[in-house]
This record gives sequence, structure tokens and C-alpha cells, in this order.
Amino acid sequence: MSQLLTLNQKPTRLSLNYSGTEKRMTLYPLPVKESTTRWRTRLLELLPLQAEQRTRSEIHFYDTFDWRLYRANQSLQWLEGENDARLILCERQRGAPRSSIPQSTPPPRFANELEASALQRELTSRQGLRAFLPLVTVERYCHPFKQIDKEGKTRLRVTLEEQRICLGNTSKRLTLQLVVTPLRGYERAAKQCVKVLEQQLKLTAGDNRTLQLALAAVGTEPNHQSSRLNFELDPSMRSDTAYRTVLLNLLETMIRNEPGTIENLDSEFLHDFRVAIRRSRSLLGQAKHILPPHSLARFKQEFSWLGSITSPTRDLDVYLLMFDSYRQRLPKRLRADLEPLHTFLQRHHQSEQSTLAIHLSSARYRNFKQQWLRFLNSAPAKRPVAKQALKPISLSAHQHTWKIYQRVMREGAAITPQSPADDLHELRKSCKKLRYLMEFFQSIYSAKAIKHQIKELKRLQDNLGDFQDLEVQIHTLQRFGLEMPEELQVEQRHLDAIDRLLSILEGEMHAVRTRFEHCFRRFADQKNQQRFSQLFHSDGPAAQ
Repeated sequence: MSQLLTLNQKPTRLSLNYSGTEKRMTLYPLPVKESTTRWRTRLLELLPLQAEQRTRSEIHFYDTFDWRLYRANQSLQWLEGENDARLILCERQRGAPRSSIPQSTPPPRFANELEASALQRELTSRQGLRAFLPLVTVERYCHPFKQIDKEGKTRLRVTLEEQRICLGNTSKRLTLQLVVTPLRGYERAAKQCVKVLEQQLKLTAGDNRTLQLALAAVGTEPNHQSSRLNFELDPSMRSDTAYRTVLLNLLETMIRNEPGTIENLDSEFLHDFRVAIRRSRSLLGQAKHILPPHSLARFKQEFSWLGSITSPTRDLDVYLLMFDSYRQRLPKRLRADLEPLHTFLQRHHQSEQSTLAIHLSSARYRNFKQQWLRFLNSAPAKRPVAKQALKPISLSAHQHTWKIYQRVMREGAAITPQSPADDLHELRKSCKKLRYLMEFFQSIYSAKAIKHQIKELKRLQDNLGDFQDLEVQIHTLQRFGLEMPEELQVEQRHLDAIDRLLSILEGEMHAVRTRFEHCFRRFADQKNQQRFSQLFHSDGPAAQ
């Protein structure tokens, strides 16, 4: 299920023809089965070129799990050479370099570990929280040519490139192409070369398809790996069938993110894994009269277990991701005093991650997946025990969503400035259930109407989530402050820095709490209530 592909080939050193002085390149795809010798001869006959020594290179392609560079028409390539190696960000279709830096070792997963440069800044802006992971390795054989003037200066570079991929014990040619690279100040030479290639050899400029062809050769399709729900439900579908469809989609998300979670490739794998677990638990909580009760009880227990074993690692992920923000909240003179906390978090994260990997490699987890998949793929009973199993999903979704919406309105209206934090946490849980139901069944409603209401709900959720997050962080950091002296050599100044951070977070929490009344009043205004009623409390789902 994983999209991470690595070809176990021993890297070969090469000379890199990348000086940073090139301007716009022109690429000409050639018939893939033609001879390189034939094309070398034709070029030397038609153009005033000098042949240089052939080079062999390996291009290691990288991207994030969700193909952020590919979708932005970019590719990240690590090239090694006999004398140097470079990390290059290219325009994927044209193959033109955007920026590069020397890089003697495989690139790190995260761009912030690279030296400060234009490349580092651009990769950081694209990457977010996702790691750069190896995709595929391609062999490149370059037959370079150059045109020189009377003074011996290079005016033009032309390269005959052959791209190959190793598949087991065989090597397959992917592309054969000509690349014309003009140099600054000598653009006329490039134009003359292009004119000869297009008029006399009848060549047509095209895109660089090396990465696409390499991925296809190893059976990988670039697609957006997302935890977002993306399926269409027939409003007349049986409710039990619709529930199984949604739950199967969530299981696929879990399985897709499982390898990256076990290997801790980046924090988003575990995040998306847990989102799928939470969504599954939420939907099972609404399936009392839709799915068989004996199956519900068994699988609810297993999903509860999955939630408990993934929680410690995810919590520590969040604290580590927040650490720079914690540091920035403090005066500059106190920021270094938080370092022992960072060490403490890293140690505990490493321990919890190891424990999580053991759980997700256990017989219990494997058995759960097999049994859950078997249940979801099984044919629904013609005479189901669950009394609402045969009800059209449009009606079930309608009733369940309206019921949870009414609960949200009751709980929110009952909260006053004096209400305990637990009341806000219960409302947050109800809002999450409402959000999940709206997302699960959004395909049976008007896309514009349902998206608008999800957006309105999200505003309230953001306030409740911020309050919950800050309260949990405060309590947890207080506990860490008590535990740290038992594990690390800490001084009072280190604990004082944590206390200062706690006081800042408490101030932020109170500010978020005071904004709740405004957020709920906006969510509960008359127009918004009417829109919810039109969607979920009319005779049926709003027309699409």
C-alpha cells in the first residue's frame, strides 16, 4: 500500500554538468529505440559542435508522501558526481533547474536541515510537515557537445541524454532526448541550433517525462495521498452498506499511513492514521441500529485500543512541533533555558514511538485488520438484525446529523462564563461528531450548502480546540516539570523558564475562553440555524 519506492542500487559517481549559468533549456524527445551512435553522428554532421566525454549519472528523485512537488510541477533530484554532488530543484516538465546546492550525502527528510539557500527556502515553503522521501532512481547517460567561438569560449551546450531504469537484473530505457542549453550572452547560437534541429531534423520540442515514465515502470501512480474523505454515496443506498463504504475508506487510509507511522517518517503519517481511527470510532458510535450489535461491540473495543496506543506518541509529536513556538513566546534571554525540556520530549518520543511500532506489528493488530476488512467486505444480510440497516442512507444521515446538531445547540447555549472547562470539552466532542457526520455524508447534499455549514462549524471548533489544546498543554507541561529532575540534570533556571511559559499559556487560554461566547453566538445566529434546518430537518436532503 505504501507509495515509498527505493531501488537498492549502488550509487555511481559522475561529473555534473551544472554551472548555474544556463538560461531556458529546450528539450526534444527522440524515438526511444533509436541508436545514440546514430544521433551523435547526425549532430556532428549538421552542427559546428565538439563532442565531449560521455558521463554516467544516477538521479535520485524525492517527494513528499502526498506528492507536493509533483503537483506543483517540480521535482527534487539528488545527483552524485566524481568530484561533487548536488541537490537540484527542477521544473518537472521542462527539466530546467530552479536552484541547487552542493550536497555530498543523501538529502535530509526536512529542508530546515539544509544549508541556508534559495533552494532551502523554497523546499521549506512547499514541504510543510511532510518529509522528503525517496521515490525512484534513474540512470542517465549524457553525450555532451559544445560549440566554442574563436577565443575558445563555450557558446552553446547540446546534450544527447539517455535515461534508463534498473528493474531487477534488467535495464530498461525510459527516454532518449536532446537538450539545448543556451548560455548567457550567446542566445543567438542557441536559436540557430534550434532552427537546424526543427527545420532539418523535423524535431518538436516537448516535456521532460523522465519521472513519470520511471514511476510507471515501477508501478507507482502519482496521486494525492490525503486523509480527506472522497467518495460518492447514492442517497437511496442501504444505511448499512453506506456505513461499510465509509468505514472501508477509513481503513484504507489507516493502511496507507501504517508503514510511515511505524517507521516514523514524519508526524503526518501518525496524524492521518489517528484521524481515520477517530472518524471510525465516531461513525461506529452512530451505528447502533444500523450495523450488527455483536460486531459493533467487538470492533469498538479494538478501535478504543488503537486510540490509546497511538495517543502518547502523537501528544509528544505535538509538543515537539510546538517547541519552536514555545521558545518564541519567551524573552530571548530565557529561550535557551528550555533546551532540557526539548531533550526530555525527544527521549520520551523515541521510547513511545518504539512501543507504538511494536503494537502496530503485533498479532493483535494484524488480526484486527483482517477481521475488520472481512466484516466490511462481507455481503450485508438480506434480513438484518439491526432495525435501521435497510433505511436509505439519506434518511439516516438526515436524522443522525440533526440529532447531533440539536445536542450541540443545547450544550452551547447552556455554557456561561462560569461554566467549568469540562462543559466546553463536551461541546467540543459533540461538534466533532457533527463535523464527521457532515463530512461522511456530504455527497448526498448540495455541495455548496454543506461546505458552507462545515465552514461555519469549523470556526466554533477552532475556538474549542484551541481552548482544549492549551489546557492540556498546561497540565502536561506542569507534569513534565515535575518529572524532568528525576531524569535529567536541570537547574532552577530551566524550571523557571517552564513556569514562565506556563503563565503565558494560561493567559492565552483565558483569552480563548473569553472569545467562546462570540464564536457560539455567531454559530447559533438565526440565519445559520435556518440553513442547518433546511439541510437536515426538512423532508429530505437539500437538492444537489
